[in-house]
Amino acid sequence: WLMKSLGVGTVIVCDGNTLIGTISDRDIALANAHQSEPVHNVMSREPVFCHENDLLHDVHEMMRDRGLNALPVRDFSGTLSGIVVRAG
Repeated sequence: WLMKSLGVGTVIVCDGNTLIGTISDRDIALANAHQSEPVHNVMSREPVFCHENDLLHDVHEMMRDRGLNALPVRDFSGTLSGIVVRAG
């Protein structure tokens, strides 16, 4: 799988620049998905995200409280602008 070859546990899913979901190794395991399964069948929809000017402390707390290893970042127009990844 692409995620394994890149050494990442979460991938953000976009339609153009618009964030539409995330898919994690946990999502794949829980769905018991085969590698030929379309991403949209397994991904988490309406993902949690932060904004570009959120404080790092608040972002860290959000990730910790929700058990997230990665958090998409959006600007105020809703466009995906990055991802925050937990060190580890």
